[in-house]
Amino acid sequence: MVNLEVWIAPDTNLIEFTNAYQVKDCGAVAPAGRFGWFVPLPLAYLVPGMDHWRIFADESTASLFSMSDRDFNYVQSFARLSATDKFYCEESFCTTGIFTPTHCNTSCAVLLAGHPDETGFVVQHILEMKLFVRVIWVGPNLKWLPDTLTASYLNEKTNHSLVLLSHMPSPITMWDNSKFMSVAFPPCETLQTSQNVGCKYELHRLVKLVWSRLEVGAKPAYEAVQKMSFSRDNYLDLLARYSQQPGAVEKIACEWLVENKVSWKPWIPTSDEKNVIYIGGIFPISVSTYTAKGIVRAAEMALEAVNANDTILRDYNLKMKVNNGECKAEAVMNTFIYYVLFSVYKKLVGILGPACSDTVEPLAGVTKHFRTVVISYSAEGSTFSDRSKYPYFFRTIGENTQYKFVYLQLFQKLGWEQVAALTEDGHKYTEYISHTQDLLQANGITFVVNRKFPRDREKASMSKYLQELKNKKVHIIIGDMFDVAVRDVMCQAYNLKMTAQEGYVWFLPQWLAPNWYDTDYYNAHHLENVMCSTTQMIDVS
Repeated sequence: MVNLEVWIAPDTNLIEFTNAYQVKDCGAVAPAGRFGWFVPLPLAYLVPGMDHWRIFADESTASLFSMSDRDFNYVQSFARLSATDKFYCEESFCTTGIFTPTHCNTSCAVLLAGHPDETGFVVQHILEMKLFVRVIWVGPNLKWLPDTLTASYLNEKTNHSLVLLSHMPSPITMWDNSKFMSVAFPPCETLQTSQNVGCKYELHRLVKLVWSRLEVGAKPAYEAVQKMSFSRDNYLDLLARYSQQPGAVEKIACEWLVENKVSWKPWIPTSDEKNVIYIGGIFPISVSTYTAKGIVRAAEMALEAVNANDTILRDYNLKMKVNNGECKAEAVMNTFIYYVLFSVYKKLVGILGPACSDTVEPLAGVTKHFRTVVISYSAEGSTFSDRSKYPYFFRTIGENTQYKFVYLQLFQKLGWEQVAALTEDGHKYTEYISHTQDLLQANGITFVVNRKFPRDREKASMSKYLQELKNKKVHIIIGDMFDVAVRDVMCQAYNLKMTAQEGYVWFLPQWLAPNWYDTDYYNAHHLENVMCSTTQMIDVS
């Protein structure tokens, strides 16, 4: 919600108003205005004191503002809407569109007004001050009726004047003292009715009120509204245009914008003032086994490209928080809690990461309750494809169950008829092996065995798992395990002569470190005890 011109009376406590309706004050849109009774200057000097309210408190002087039957009937003909034949004033205090106090007769003054929802307060003023005034509401006809009647009175040299109720500025009164004389009224605090209708004849602030959450949800729009304001000359220019082209609001606005770029250009927020929104990045920065070290820089380059393209996020500045997930579930959850509780959750559009499948499940599960999107760039586990369980989880790579189609076509192409798998027990996201087994067997390829080995195995035990595969005469082996286990497996394959030179084919994970085979390095720096040299491992690979 945005209202660019709310009239705030001087006695209004705006704090209570904004709290009650969840709106914020964005400052003045134009110089102050007020309601008033106005007398056309050519008809303002019939008797002294015509610029004071007391002239309407005396029946004899108030009669100077009465109308002949002819003029009254003429004005009354404009008191109803032509389309519906209803009067502009259908309030309980009106009869045939006119308010007449009980103490009035035909010699009472006639006050012209526009719409009762804006100026109905005048009824209480007339009754409290016992003014000899009737009110007739003529809607939009108030824009031209005073000029027509003034010209008629001057032409007939009648000894009558005219009074109208309007706000200033308006297309009728503007801030122009050369056309109308303003009638002075008692101070606001002296009128009992001010408690009900406010201080209508005092200066009002013309303020901009917006929905309080606009500042967070659409900061560029909020800041543009804050900066938007019209000078006195700007405002008079717009009112003058409207007087010349009644109803052509869009045309007037367009013309004004084209001709007054200097006035509105400062309203536009600069790039530094754009609404900042955040992506929470979770990357395995300190994990040596994770090979995609350039992923952080790639994400930063993507952000730069998005921010440079105004067709994507024109009014927003996208930023990324970078944190280390370490490929550990506890580190990933700790980072997410930080984002939610202590950082940028109100402006968080989603999580980029984590990298490792083992760390995704707890995060993807809890973000369902926070309605936070998680997009992983390398988690392969097929478990996360369950949209009912993980409705906010997405990824930019395929799940590992899709490997089965590649294996099937490759084996068929090469004429391989049997295969086995060697996987690390406790490696949670190797379920794709079971899917692969079902597909291969359904297509005539024998899946001899899916052999699992424990993560906490004895040092010399790996050879027996490979010997088992060798005894089954399996030469095509799918291996799914971490780097440490791969080095042990391939060393034993070298010792048991189960390498490519002996006709064996090993399928290993693509996410292994580039130097996974460098046993000399890992034995020296990571205290591993693989009984093969790097040279021998190169022969294997």
